[in-house]
Amino acid sequence: MQARLGRGGMAAGGPGALKSLGLLVLMFGAMQWRRFKWNRAALWMIFAVWFMRMGQQARKRWTLAFGVVMLAMDRLYAKKLAGESAEKAQSKRRLINKHRRKTGTMPPPFPNTWYWVCNSDDVHVGKVIPMSVFGREIAIFRGEDGNVGVLDAFCPHLGTHLGYGGVVKDNCLTCPYHSWKFNANGKCEEIPYCTTTIEKYSQIDSKAYEVREILGMVYVWYDVDWKPPAFELDALNHMQDWTLVRESGKYTWDMHIQEPAQNSADYYHFLTTHYSFPYSGGLVNCIHKTESEYPKEEGRRHVVTLTEHVVDFKVLGMSIPAWVREPLQPKPSVTFFGPSILLFNITYDNYKVVTVMNYTPVEDLKQLTVAKTFIGDTSIPHVLKPLGLFFHNMACGTVEQDRQVWEHKAHCKPMRLVRGDGQFVQFSNWLQQFYSKNSEKIDLTW
Repeated sequence: MQARLGRGGMAAGGPGALKSLGLLVLMFGAMQWRRFKWNRAALWMIFAVWFMRMGQQARKRWTLAFGVVMLAMDRLYAKKLAGESAEKAQSKRRLINKHRRKTGTMPPPFPNTWYWVCNSDDVHVGKVIPMSVFGREIAIFRGEDGNVGVLDAFCPHLGTHLGYGGVVKDNCLTCPYHSWKFNANGKCEEIPYCTTTIEKYSQIDSKAYEVREILGMVYVWYDVDWKPPAFELDALNHMQDWTLVRESGKYTWDMHIQEPAQNSADYYHFLTTHYSFPYSGGLVNCIHKTESEYPKEEGRRHVVTLTEHVVDFKVLGMSIPAWVREPLQPKPSVTFFGPSILLFNITYDNYKVVTVMNYTPVEDLKQLTVAKTFIGDTSIPHVLKPLGLFFHNMACGTVEQDRQVWEHKAHCKPMRLVRGDGQFVQFSNWLQQFYSKNSEKIDLTW
């Protein structure tokens, strides 16, 4: 049976349906109002009233066009609100950091150690990358010979930033202003307009950083006094033939760089912050017992090892018997190579999974972080790769549990310690080796 048509050629049920749709739009506008998005609410409520009051023919003719315009305006308001929200968050963060700097005594912000600065894939042959890290400006480049160089970004001639406009020629980074050429060691190789030999000038070389390219990552040695490396990245060198299974993109933390390493001394927080298994919603709980080792022998003093033992494992409040969990339980440990490189080690029988987590200070209270997970045996990839992905997420989830504390902490000096806090003293003594007298003089007024 053919539907009976009403005025305007629309189905008789049309007006009721359209009014219902108008009411839905009106409700959506009210929801926006309830969420304190006044401008968006006003737009949608005006649209709803117009929609219900106009005749059917006008609705048919203009609704689509007007709806598209309204959606576009709504999106513009949404972006504006998102920008305002981000600005408020940044303002709040600046205020919190101001109080954190005023409360107690902040440790020096940039320890003398190795720092990740980029991934190997980030810097192709002939590419130049400017970067602001550890209170300095650096320029990263790769020559035609495949080697990566990292120089102080400001040309010793007139202070031009080599990272902006600089080009790679003959394995050298060339200044965009007067074409001074610097090799990966910082030596000035050519000044095209100089009418005499440049060897007679003693202060025309750029400052260069020691570079190590390992596991697809580029590390530089930072020392406030420009001293050579105090230790090498041996822990990463032995993983050269391991397989990468997962990488987390670059993300930031509003904290001091010492926070992750200080966890090695904080056994009690495993009973609070890390009691619940990451991503379990509190349904899976674990009680850890930890032991920290601070080696005393020369060549190993920069290392801290934290060994974890699971005392109890609960699912939905029920403890899993030891005879069930222990045969299935991997052996976890965490190793710090200086305060900037953290290794989550998982050993299960003869199989190993390691997550390398790097912390690079951009400012005194802002760290850039990158995590990569590797497996040490590819004989059974169908088993180990999913296991590597799982442990990668667990490692990242574990440190995320600390974020709320780390990003709002002040630093007390002296610390008010009680019996049972002895490992904090060990940690403080260990941390001092990464600073010198000039570390205390770094200007943070910026």
